[in-house]
Amino acid sequence: MFAQGEAMWENCDQHARWRMEYANAQLCYQVLVEATQMWTTPSGREQLFNILVEKPLGNHFLDFYRDWWHRKQFSLAEWRAVNEVVIDGHEKASAKCHGPPPVHVGRPRKDGANKHRQNGWFMVMDPRSGMVGSMTGMEEPQNDAVAKNVLRKVITHAVNLNCVSYKMCVCVCVCVCLKSFATDKEFKQVKYWSIDRFHAKAHSASCPCSPIHVRRLDLRLRRVTSSIAEQTFSWFRGYASSFNTKAHDTHVFYVPLYVKMHNNLVRQNRVQHLNAFSARSKIAKAAHVLRKPASSKYHCRRPASSVNLIKPVHEKLANKVVKNNAARKFSAGLRELVEEAQAEAARERQQLNEGEELLLCLQGTWTVMVDKDFIPQISLVVTKVLARERQRLEEATGLG
Repeated sequence: MFAQGEAMWENCDQHARWRMEYANAQLCYQVLVEATQMWTTPSGREQLFNILVEKPLGNHFLDFYRDWWHRKQFSLAEWRAVNEVVIDGHEKASAKCHGPPPVHVGRPRKDGANKHRQNGWFMVMDPRSGMVGSMTGMEEPQNDAVAKNVLRKVITHAVNLNCVSYKMCVCVCVCVCLKSFATDKEFKQVKYWSIDRFHAKAHSASCPCSPIHVRRLDLRLRRVTSSIAEQTFSWFRGYASSFNTKAHDTHVFYVPLYVKMHNNLVRQNRVQHLNAFSARSKIAKAAHVLRKPASSKYHCRRPASSVNLIKPVHEKLANKVVKNNAARKFSAGLRELVEEAQAEAARERQQLNEGEELLLCLQGTWTVMVDKDFIPQISLVVTKVLARERQRLEEATGLG
């Protein structure tokens, strides 16, 4: 603090400005780096001189950056490889609002105060690569209008897209979300509208977009990780404490920047920043280096379909699982009883063998100690006792 006060400011009490000045310098540097990549033409280079050091996000820089981000985030080959997408919203990281606070879902606060921030971010992810293809801030709570606006940007680039997995799908007799998207001609190339298997458990059996009950969706999502959004958000929410303290424009700039860094890391096959319970889990398990996280809330699930192609999709999956568990427990208990009976029979058989050996020894001893006419009578009694015990043992255990 003394060195900062002596070197940078006349008043040594102004050392508290260090964090603010450092954050402003970092923002200016990141803006210049992104602007250099965005404006590569000679005419675009002239716009670099319009960036103000005091206000680097001014002069409509965010509008240019948002448009360039969506156009250049994926290459043409990467867009052609996108056959399905997963869309979802995340509320943990949200920008501050300029005017009055918007509407928020959920229970109100105990003090009655409203959150003076927006409703988070809505993202579109490719489940095969794990990269984010499109995103937008949610001023209003998550709804179908927000999802449509983001999907329109993806449809224009992903020409082979035919499947969309959406978590927030409301089910009231029929799926309201499916009606909203199916009637829009802009999304006619999408043939499969589904939700991930985890949230499908809360839907009724008549839901047309549930992969648990609709076999057509179950087969389409056979090798698709429809919960890739939960995995990405488990990484993204780690920056909420940092993003939420920034101003609105700064927050809106940093979120796409960090998503861009995430996509570049995925392209380089460096996914250590993601949830380790899903990425490379098989290799990590084989090497005995995988440790489960402390919380199971943000586990990335298996691919949505775990049903064998030969077996049909069970409408009452919960009842089938309960029956299997009950049969498994009954088999285990019966197996324990049989093992205990066999062990008891072995012990009694060993005692009988020891009794026969003792009888032979006694017969040899009696020839010397007692009268020879009395020995056959004793031997007959002992032999009958041993035979009776052997017969009882065989009847009890059912062993020949």
